[in-house]
Amino acid sequence: MERVINSILSLGGLLIPIVAVVVGGAIAITAMILKHQERIAKIERGIDPDAPSTRT
Repeated sequence: MERVINSILSLGGLLIPIVAVVVGGAIAITAMILKHQERIAKIERGIDPDAPSTRT
């Protein structure tokens, strides 16, 4: 376990962009899942999810 931690920490400056990409990907996947669930909920209620919004 200590070898793994040392090999990760040896990346140094590359660690920041790697973490940024991983976190950004996790956020994007979460957003896609939430949008999909919202779309399914609209379909179940009989609302057309592709219809333009009627907000005034």
